[in-house]
Amino acid sequence: MKVRVKRWYQAILSALLTILGFEACSVGSDGDDDPIVCEYGMPFATYNLKGTVTDETGKPIEGIKTSVKYVFDRPTGETEAWGIDSVKTDADGQYKLQTDDIHNDIRLIVEDVDGMANGGQFRSDTLSIDRSKAVKTAEGDGNWYMGTFEIRNNIKMKKDEADTPDA
Repeated sequence: MKVRVKRWYQAILSALLTILGFEACSVGSDGDDDPIVCEYGMPFATYNLKGTVTDETGKPIEGIKTSVKYVFDRPTGETEAWGIDSVKTDADGQYKLQTDDIHNDIRLIVEDVDGMANGGQFRSDTLSIDRSKAVKTAEGDGNWYMGTFEIRNNIKMKKDEADTPDA
């Protein structure tokens, strides 16, 4: 009777630990003494988001704020954005942001935060980042780290209608 109770106890405990994400690790299955490497986590990669921000004529715009945000839907139906990083474009309109992405919906937000200083007031824009267009630039470690990827997004900003003088 004790053996049956002990066996049921071990089965239930094993099932519970498996559900919680724990596994038993031991020596290799072929009988050698090399241990099996067990990891707990999920795959991730480094994404470099790069590009140029220009006006409608193709002229680079300096001082545009570019931000990376994770966007997710709450169970209440509300959408929430969680900021990761932001930089302003340089004199050539270039920006570069980096994120270790494990989330599904990442957006790039571009905003004219300096008003007329960069040649006019431009409308803000939001772009969804398409990871299928990512180009691998460095290999991962063979475990959870998948490597480094680059995604280019060149953005043309439109002038704000309020910025144009009345005729």
